[in-house]
Amino acid sequence: MINKQVSYQQIDNFQENQNPYWSDLDPQLDFFKNDVFLYINENALTNAIKNILLTTKGEKLMNYDFGVNLKKLIFQRQKIARPTIMRIEEELNKWDPRIKILDIEINNLEGFDPNILIVNIIYTINDDPYKQVKYFSVVIK
Repeated sequence: MINKQVSYQQIDNFQENQNPYWSDLDPQLDFFKNDVFLYINENALTNAIKNILLTTKGEKLMNYDFGVNLKKLIFQRQKIARPTIMRIEEELNKWDPRIKILDIEINNLEGFDPNILIVNIIYTINDDPYKQVKYFSVVIK
């Protein structure tokens, strides 16, 4: 999925009648335009999920409880147990109540590189009247 980025200057042109409206800052800055980019609506949700999954506890200043610690699982040679999936679901529910988790899968590439995990999340957006099922995947190296 390609996330569309818009600047603060472009956000004024966004249609006001779209509900709900969410935004999330892009961690990459555009130094040439001297501006910060935003993700909006569904792209903001996927960016928030990615940030929750890829942040190690203690890494975020002033909020040391934020994150899931998935990078620690890479070097564990045991199977990823159900408690790990439950911990991911608990952290996602805790830090992003805008989504409802339907399923979480964790796979590794044993035949290619056992130190890579692929986390697949199937969810719906709580405020979506149609309750469309969304898919999100992230690779942990």
